[in-house]
Amino acid sequence: MQQDSVGRSRESDPAKPSSSKSRKGEPNDVFAALTSPAKVRGDYTQIGISIPKSHMRVLDSEASLLGLRKSQFLELLFLRALGQNAITRLALAPTYELKRDELTETVKYLWYIRKEVKKLVDEFMLRTGMKASAWVVMALNEWAGLTRDMR
Repeated sequence: MQQDSVGRSRESDPAKPSSSKSRKGEPNDVFAALTSPAKVRGDYTQIGISIPKSHMRVLDSEASLLGLRKSQFLELLFLRALGQNAITRLALAPTYELKRDELTETVKYLWYIRKEVKKLVDEFMLRTGMKASAWVVMALNEWAGLTRDMR
């Protein structure tokens, strides 16, 4: 709050950039980008992924368990990959048995993601040398402990 020339309290000028925004009006840190709500449908873009049918079943089940859409769940897993533990797997979450036929059959999925988050995902994938599909499979493996039995 600031005071005007008469001494009344007033809000700061919304036209001036705040310290949490960059010059272009985009959040300047990862957490702000991932937690800021999208304003309109045009704020979204998509990433095409192709993952095993078994992992799509896991994605659908885990997202439903948390009351999230699959795209929201993937964004939160991405945030987790960046070190921000925004979600924790529930103790009552199911265990999965991945059958060979489900592992060999792939399904396509469009991950709807906010444009500012997509920039972060693209940068992450570039730095790790991974494709989005491979990252989704690895993230789900880690999240649900799908590869524990392989040790």
